[in-house]
Amino acid sequence: MMKKIPFHSLILACVLGSLLSFSSFAETESSAKQKQEASQKPKKQTLSNLDKVKKKLRCNGCNLTKANLENSKLANVKLRRAKLGKANLRGANLRGADLRGANLRGADLRRANLRSAVLQGANLTNADLRGANLKNANLYHAKIKGANFKSTHTKGCQGCPDIK
Repeated sequence: MMKKIPFHSLILACVLGSLLSFSSFAETESSAKQKQEASQKPKKQTLSNLDKVKKKLRCNGCNLTKANLENSKLANVKLRRAKLGKANLRGANLRGADLRGANLRGADLRRANLRSAVLQGANLTNADLRGANLKNANLYHAKIKGANFKSTHTKGCQGCPDIK
């Protein structure tokens, strides 16, 4: 069972050697508090329901494999080279997200809003994108073998397969 982590704890925690490895965050609280949290080295945790994100989150290269981010509000988030294999992103708002080079292999992106998202070079092998909004998204050089694009909205999408 996945533990739910409050957003403020996520910002303060620096989870070393676990499933999460956030490289940097924008506008966090005091650095003294961060150092104190980082030194406590929490047990292995997973991320559940990262919701109502109000500030720009940068998580370049972080490991969110199998994370439950269903219906999360992650517009404009920076997730370059993030490991999101088999993550649950069903219904997530990733509008304008930077997912260049991200590993989304086997991820559940059903009904996700990826409008204007940059997925250049991302691995979408076997990802489920049924009903996703890919309007004006960039999928150039993305690996899409086995991905399900049924009923996706692809108007203006660059590099998207032809959906009929």
